[in-house]
Amino acid sequence: MDQIIVYKKGEETPMLISSHIPAGKDVEFNERMVYPEGIWNVLKLTFKVNAPVKGVVCHRKVYKLGICVNTEDEPIGDFEPREEPYFHLFPEVETPSGFFVRGMFNVVLKFTDATGNTIYTIKYPFEIVKKV
Repeated sequence: MDQIIVYKKGEETPMLISSHIPAGKDVEFNERMVYPEGIWNVLKLTFKVNAPVKGVVCHRKVYKLGICVNTEDEPIGDFEPREEPYFHLFPEVETPSGFFVRGMFNVVLKFTDATGNTIYTIKYPFEIVKKV
């Protein structure tokens, strides 16, 4: 995987998690992203594959204080090796609002193939703050 990029809806400038994800099955980022509550954002993945892969699914889990507060599965598709990178845009989501949702969260993105084998696991923190 080459990049994970998060865009705020209506803005050209991305909020970047990583411009290059090293090879390997487990990647963890310590730099947190900060989201104001109530904004719309889009997660974009850019990646290349070395071998054919079928039925790629992204399993996304969001944790707060060690408790899973959200789980989503997003089908990504089937891919063949090629020179140009592939990209996938996740559906737009709104950052929750309110006193109780503000704070630190941890995300685990787990990519699996059709047979259930884990391709990548990516972990990163983010924070929801009061909108100013």
